[in-house]
Amino acid sequence: MLTTNSLALGLMNAPPPVNPDYDAPFYAGINQIASWVLAGGLGVLVICGILAAVALGAKGTPERARTIAENWWFRIVVAILILGSFNGLFAFIWGFDFGF
Repeated sequence: MLTTNSLALGLMNAPPPVNPDYDAPFYAGINQIASWVLAGGLGVLVICGILAAVALGAKGTPERARTIAENWWFRIVVAILILGSFNGLFAFIWGFDFGF
């Protein structure tokens, strides 16, 4: 049992401060991979959204393509909003690093 006398004698030292090293190579690599994955995923979703909008808007679109676009349009928009928000938080907290 610790008493005030043992603390006064220095028998129990405070733990040393632990500070993360954000310049470590492992962290930089994870940040770069995450940046590419998030940006690539958002790019793919934007292309899907554009293709779905074109399929819904064009008159010569086959009925099957129009049905698929109608079924997936809302899901694509929600996915773009969620991934775009996550990209914004990632860029604000850690910052994007694409390696060039």
